[in-house]
Amino acid sequence: MEQIVKIDGMKCTGCTQKVQDRFEKLAGVQSVQMDLAQKQATLTVTEPVASTTLAAALQDTKYTIA
Repeated sequence: MEQIVKIDGMKCTGCTQKVQDRFEKLAGVQSVQMDLAQKQATLTVTEPVASTTLAAALQDTKYTIA
């Protein structure tokens, strides 16, 4: 299943790579496709990931879940 996550703070491909690396480490996430123009990530997951879990993955970065 796919889960789309809007992310604030991404400005370049380096930003998207950092977010992607964080999300790929989460349990249940099989793959992550980043879209800088739309400022979102499309996660392929085995089950939905809670927004609090996604936010925690970005906790010590400048990125936030929109």
